[in-house]
Amino acid sequence: MQKSISKIAFWQSGFCPARPGGLYSEEMNEAGKMLVLAGLLLILAGAWLWSGLGRGWLGRLPGDFHYSRGDFHFYFPITTCLFLGALLTLALWLFRK
Repeated sequence: MQKSISKIAFWQSGFCPARPGGLYSEEMNEAGKMLVLAGLLLILAGAWLWSGLGRGWLGRLPGDFHYSRGDFHFYFPITTCLFLGALLTLALWLFRK
């Protein structure tokens, strides 16, 4: 009986020999929550873009480069990339606080 109780206490203590360091980390739990949140935000952003709400301005900002000649088309949305990068930086900065 004593042996089974010690096994239960062993696993309830948070010790897991499969993980490096052997102890369950609360930081890993928080990282998992952040990954789920990031995935949900990506799903929402994808659904928003797929619905067509971003077609009016996304990719057509001043500074986006578009060149066409005959069958050749070259498009480089530099301003859109900078804008989205700034938004993502701001969002990640707010989530860290």
